[in-house]
Amino acid sequence: SESTIYPILRKMTKEGLCQTYLRESSGGPPRKYFSISKVGKLKLDELRYDWKKFEKIVNIMIRGERYE
Repeated sequence: SESTIYPILRKMTKEGLCQTYLRESSGGPPRKYFSISKVGKLKLDELRYDWKKFEKIVNIMIRGERYE
């Protein structure tokens, strides 16, 4: 819902993970758009790496193998 996503986007913008820009709208005030920043892309790569490590460990545990 709007009450959830916009606070998250504002926080991400404040942290430098995304950036905003305004674009004119045909019906009403300008619209605000969000896009991922260079810092955001680096953070996303870091989170993907962490997720892959976690996923690997969980899959090993599911198969009943030992993780070393």
